[in-house]
Amino acid sequence: MSCATISLLPVTQMRTPLMWNALFDFVPSSLLQTQSEQEGSFFSEGERWKRERRILSPAFNAKNVESLIPSVQCVAEQLLQEIDKEISAGKEVDFSALLPLYTADVICKTALGQELNLLQTRCPDLIDDMKVLEDAVQTRMFAPLPYWKVPGLAPWIDDGDKIKKKFDKRCQQTMKLADSGGKSITEKLRAMEGDKFTNQELLDNILILFIAGTDTTSQVLGWVFYHLSRDQELQKQVAQEVRSLPEGELSTEQLESLPLVRAVWLETLRVTGPAAFLAFENLEEFTLVGKRQPPRTQFAIPFQYILENDPEVKKKLGNDLLCYRPSRWLGPEGIIKHPPFDTLSFGFGPRICLGMRLAEYEGLLAIARVVQRFSFMPWEKPEPQTTLSFTSNTPVEHITIGVQPRTW
Repeated sequence: MSCATISLLPVTQMRTPLMWNALFDFVPSSLLQTQSEQEGSFFSEGERWKRERRILSPAFNAKNVESLIPSVQCVAEQLLQEIDKEISAGKEVDFSALLPLYTADVICKTALGQELNLLQTRCPDLIDDMKVLEDAVQTRMFAPLPYWKVPGLAPWIDDGDKIKKKFDKRCQQTMKLADSGGKSITEKLRAMEGDKFTNQELLDNILILFIAGTDTTSQVLGWVFYHLSRDQELQKQVAQEVRSLPEGELSTEQLESLPLVRAVWLETLRVTGPAAFLAFENLEEFTLVGKRQPPRTQFAIPFQYILENDPEVKKKLGNDLLCYRPSRWLGPEGIIKHPPFDTLSFGFGPRICLGMRLAEYEGLLAIARVVQRFSFMPWEKPEPQTTLSFTSNTPVEHITIGVQPRTW
């Protein structure tokens, strides 16, 4: 691979739709490729990426996500039970510890068709492994040389390959026990006709689901509950909106009919979304700010900075972008969509996150059910400080909140 310059793309050059389309159609930076042969749809390129995307896409269409609702509902109910336990024990709820177990359980049940009961057992092993993998990917992303391609060198610098092997073994064991009646993502992929994944390709892509879907959704939910604790009036308004929701399963249509819940979700994604930045590279030469950019030039695109500062975002969402204000997403007839800014936390263009529908469903469901059953005590601690990575916007200190059963 030829040497490439890493550039921070100027926000002022992201204004036109043409520039958005040009940049976000590029493949991810090869700095993100943690394996020379084992990659998964997020890291692969060219024809391999097209094939993997073609195989994966049907498993995440609207119909198939609907079929996963019972599994997500089951895990959400367990989350409510665990919050109840914390209240009964007289403790504040540590959402930074609890919510990753929720999202990991959702992925286990929907992707593998098997419950690992991480919430019930409070076992953080899988979460810890995902964090080690995320750290390894980020270390490799900014490494001056691709050290992981030198035989025997990677284990001296990071534990990525070690954890990958551990995950594959655990995943294989879990899939052998799975029985979801053919509804899990893995079972759908295996039942496909024609071109399908090899066993290793399946494991690689399941790993991507865990990396992309555990810390991301859980961190957003933690920030949602923080903001509702900090703004008691907003919490009351959300509570009124979800008060009359029926018991049992909620459809995507029912959740989409909750404009304030959706506005809170969108605003939290904008202010403290999981993808603070991503790395990309171009396949073809183009001109940026009057300068020729050769193929395989690498760019770091700061999504969060764009969503808080870019003039085009201000035109659509207002000049107070540094403030948390969910009402900016609301209009007379409900949610106002502002593409591409309303989905930018999930990426853009052909590489937008395949699991976006599932992540939104499990996120909106958790907000609706938790606020329907519990009230958050006023936040009286300092504003949380954050650390940024390419998958999460993590509070330095855990978000722990006093919670009480909601009395209407």
